Amino acid sequence: MKKNCLETWLIVLTLVGLLTACVEEINTPIQGQRQIVVNCLLTLDKVQKLSLTYTNELNNTAYEEVPEAIVTLYEFNQLVGEFHKVAYGEWQLAFKPVRGGRYTLKIQTPNHPDLTATTTFPEHLPIHRLRKEDKERKRAFRIKKNTETFWACAFFKDQDTIMRPVVIRPNYKMIEDIGTDYPRTDQFNMQATEANKVKLHHHYIRMLPTATPTTFTLYPLYGSVVSFIAVSKEYDRYLKSSLLKMQAYESFQDPTQWLEENAIYSNIENGVGIFGAYEETLLNCNNSLPE
Repeated sequence: MKKNCLETWLIVLTLVGLLTACVEEINTPIQGQRQIVVNCLLTLDKVQKLSLTYTNELNNTAYEEVPEAIVTLYEFNQLVGEFHKVAYGEWQLAFKPVRGGRYTLKIQTPNHPDLTATTTFPEHLPIHRLRKEDKERKRAFRIKKNTETFWACAFFKDQDTIMRPVVIRPNYKMIEDIGTDYPRTDQFNMQATEANKVKLHHHYIRMLPTATPTTFTLYPLYGSVVSFIAVSKEYDRYLKSSLLKMQAYESFQDPTQWLEENAIYSNIENGVGIFGAYEETLLNCNNSLPE
């Protein structure tokens, strides 16, 4: 089935196994010296991944790798290891971060100023299913007091399944328009449907911190897998700016949508890209079978 550029990018963005590769290569017209693009998202996996390429001419997708570099990772200013090159533009480090850990990435390359970036691994998201509160076409959840912004999306499955662990299978389809009665959401990607009677978010809901335990629903959902993503502050800014950019690409009626305020956020000193962290919680929602 043919998908527009936003939908294709978004689906790639959320899949669990691909989330570390979701960061978007940056196209920029070459004006003088090229910049180095760093993409590294820490997870609770035992191996961390990083990519190093150069900025490229607009619409040129053949990215050139950074062939030589010394890439080190620090936890609370203590060296934990060095990334090693494993493939074209790809580097890895055998290391498992901890929640709440403060991490610094340092990259040294010939003939280029050192690149640095910092991030803090998010705390575990205190959220769980609350099936007894389900309503027609609505699936209920409860979150304890939460001080960090998190993201939500969902995938449709064509039949009830019992999964241990819960996974997003290749045949599951990302739900394009999703709503919630959660009291605090970012409306940057909200759109009206059904003659403005219902307002839904496009693919993702950016959910803001809550000071008290909150029960809420997502809709319209039947059998589905719901993804809640705890993110570092840097990755949160990157995700939102990336989605805003993709929305601007689809806005043909308003040419001002193409202005530079929609540039993608970067936290790489002396370069561009993203160094962040995330933890994803997947919850299985069945119609009849136990979950």
